[in-house]
Amino acid sequence: MLAEANELLGDDQTVARCAIFPQFVPKDGPATAFDHTQLIYFRKDNKGQYAVSVGWRGLLPENADVHDFGCRQAANNNARKAGKLGRDPEPIVEATHYLGYYDLSVIDAKAASDKVYDVFVELVPENGEDAHSHVVLNERESVEKNTPKVAHRTQIVDELWRRMAGPERWLCLCDEPHRNDLEAVILPLQKNT
Repeated sequence: MLAEANELLGDDQTVARCAIFPQFVPKDGPATAFDHTQLIYFRKDNKGQYAVSVGWRGLLPENADVHDFGCRQAANNNARKAGKLGRDPEPIVEATHYLGYYDLSVIDAKAASDKVYDVFVELVPENGEDAHSHVVLNERESVEKNTPKVAHRTQIVDELWRRMAGPERWLCLCDEPHRNDLEAVILPLQKNT
């Protein structure tokens, strides 16, 4: 089951959102806390859409495949950070660490669409990762100028979180020396409500 780049994933497909520490930690909270709005943080892309990265389970069918994908994501983040710092980032304090993932079905993602944003999932390979995809929020053409768009995006993020299932926790081999610190980080149970 191969898909082409920028192909929309079908309703019967599933994607995994990797929990990369500390990206999901509240900005003003303790380092062990969890904020789903940070886990599902949409960034505006070059097309004017909002996107969040996920891994397509069609190419990552086993839990181990997703864990490998997540460990590579964290390693790539750390390599970029090392390039900027001129040294390796300090574990826990500066480095990123993959801690597991949450599943989201494409049909559930699309069901979070509202009158302002259409939600879909597309395959967007990058950095040699063929399974890399985006959950996308695309503003509908008929939206009035004074519509509270931020509030609608927040509602969609909350709805996506309610529709996720997981986590499938994991600790990358390179993070073994930091097991105690990383296992103390909260990943709340989510059952696709």
